[in-house]
Amino acid sequence: MAEKDLSEKLIEDYADVFADIINVLAFRGEKLLNPSNIVDGRTTSRYKDADKKIREETRKQFTSDFRIIADYFCAVREKREEELRYHEQEIKHVSEMPDFFTVFGRDKRFKDCKPVIMKEVEKGAVSMCTVMDYAERQGLTKGRQEGMQEGMEMLVANFLKKDNRMKYTVEMLGVSEEMVLEVAKKLGIEVIP
Repeated sequence: MAEKDLSEKLIEDYADVFADIINVLAFRGEKLLNPSNIVDGRTTSRYKDADKKIREETRKQFTSDFRIIADYFCAVREKREEELRYHEQEIKHVSEMPDFFTVFGRDKRFKDCKPVIMKEVEKGAVSMCTVMDYAERQGLTKGRQEGMQEGMEMLVANFLKKDNRMKYTVEMLGVSEEMVLEVAKKLGIEVIP
């Protein structure tokens, strides 16, 4: 990804390329920006400190949803995600934020929360606190489900080790034949019908 970003910046550094991009994308093809009028700007960031982190005073100047995005990435990088729970700024573009965090943050917790968050909008303002609470609840629920599944598979495995009859295991544990076959396959146990 860094290689693509660097390549993009290198090609955009040429005045004619930069002007062309701006003229097409911002001015719908009309040649309003002349390459000869472009002056090189500073190459160091005004917004990041020596460690390439967005300065807090810079983040505080943002008033749009970008403030939430900047705070999110800083919190994730600095392993302070718990602070996001107390971020009370209202999310204005609620529909787009979960998608953004899923794609750019590679944070799968936000993938399923969009429908729930949209329902929360009907009740009032939505903040990162709302989003993080839902993501945490989803994580706990998923963890419990996975734990229960793992526990049931261990129970099936113990039954199969003592008695490898399919009918006996299904009747005693109330599980499906598919589950018994799956566990038996993992353990390399031949099941008797």
